[in-house]
Amino acid sequence: MKMTLTAMVLALSANAVFAEDKVTIEFAYPYSHLFDVTYEAMMPAFKEAHPNIDVKFRATYESYEDGTNTILREAVSGNLPDVTMQGLNRQAPLVDKGIAQSLEPFIAAESDFEKDGYHEAMLSLSTFNDTVYGLPFSVSLPVGYYNM
Repeated sequence: MKMTLTAMVLALSANAVFAEDKVTIEFAYPYSHLFDVTYEAMMPAFKEAHPNIDVKFRATYESYEDGTNTILREAVSGNLPDVTMQGLNRQAPLVDKGIAQSLEPFIAAESDFEKDGYHEAMLSLSTFNDTVYGLPFSVSLPVGYYNM
């Protein structure tokens, strides 16, 4: 069953993203068979807009569950990616354990964040204690069909 997928930033250093120097961001996500084509299509525009940022894609997680378990292990070993995609239902444990980092500094730095189309209802799905920890990326709704 697909769950809402959100970008949960696990920034090791928020200042690194704002720096003008060359920065490498490690990105981890599940379901390569679903998302590889999307990221491949997005990367040329991202690279053009942010020439100082290199994105290193980690080996993909098999599932949302695998992704969360991997992040929990990597938090203990100190080997977290900078950005990870997690299922909506997997965010709270990462926030509660202090693994997920607030996106508020990044949002505040964006002069036109409101124009990016993030509806308040969608942002609320990744907001804990009035702090945004994730951004919606891919949303799906499980559907069941019944023969009546």
